Amino acid sequence: MSADKIVDAKAVNMGTLGFRYIAAQNALVCEYAQGVWQLSVDGNKMEGTLTRPDGIVFRRVALRKE
Repeated sequence: MSADKIVDAKAVNMGTLGFRYIAAQNALVCEYAQGVWQLSVDGNKMEGTLTRPDGIVFRRVALRKE
């Protein structure tokens, strides 16, 4: 998965991460040095968290495809 951020109305790539799909949980998971991304997939929506290695939730995200 490739992620961008918007700076001065332009997309700037932040990098690419490899996710695996866990069918039983309908979730995408990526474990890497900065923590664990876990995103639940529900139709056109994804919601989840980035949890740091020390267990603290660093970021919550909610995405919707239109």
